Amino acid sequence: MHYDKMLLAIQNIFSKFDKCQQKQMLISFIFLILIGIWILFLCYYSKQNRIYRKKLILIGPSGVGKTKLFNIATDKKVYRKQINQDQFYEFPIGNNLDLVDTPSIEFDDSITKREAIIKQFNSYFKLNFYQIEKFYLIVNFERTDIMKQNCLKVYKYFKKFSSIIDIVITNFQLSEDEIEDKENLVKAFRMFINDQKKVHFVRDDIQSEELKQLFIQSANLIDLQDINFEMIKNREINKNEQNQTQQIFNGKQYQSIDEFQMNQEQNFIQIL
Repeated sequence: MHYDKMLLAIQNIFSKFDKCQQKQMLISFIFLILIGIWILFLCYYSKQNRIYRKKLILIGPSGVGKTKLFNIATDKKVYRKQINQDQFYEFPIGNNLDLVDTPSIEFDDSITKREAIIKQFNSYFKLNFYQIEKFYLIVNFERTDIMKQNCLKVYKYFKKFSSIIDIVITNFQLSEDEIEDKENLVKAFRMFINDQKKVHFVRDDIQSEELKQLFIQSANLIDLQDINFEMIKNREINKNEQNQTQQIFNGKQYQSIDEFQMNQEQNFIQIL
């Protein structure tokens, strides 16, 4: 009934105009509908693009070249998208991937500083927990035992994500024998990573496009069927988000990495 009245009202309005005017009005009406559909499509595409963007997260202590790698991969862009006023920066590098620069991890410093850093990571993970595609643990090329020790300081807090952690060794131009050093370091880092494809060597003169392709290609090597992270998500989906993010830094879960060292640091890494 209401539909009939509406149709009649439209017919009455159109009857007041000649055929030429009616044709112009009809074309304008169709054009407005098409514009509306296009705007809705753009909004939907933009929303889907934000939802399904995957995060490639750089982690490591200060001085290892983490932010330098970020700047090279982003071609030293002045603008960087800062997240939630914390020291997290994102930049799109292609293939629906965002490279993420993070605060330097200095958890072995003062308790106050450690808790502030943990709070920042918790805040970021709470927002992006299901978009995390890969972590890149950055370490400087130097003596092997020092490199392993520096890796462990960071790795123990992210052991939960071991299946999606790669190691990036910076300043590799300092190597006197790159072939031999690569073989030795791949073996040395087996305590963290079994797949040699997950250990990357970066020289100081690497170009932006080359570095971006390193990140993109290594991210695409992931086989989702073999990732414990997917199982973790399924197990934790019914838990509250605060517990999810805090468990990342729960030292009780990582004592198997190095029992002796973890027992010494137990009082410093308990946050629950």
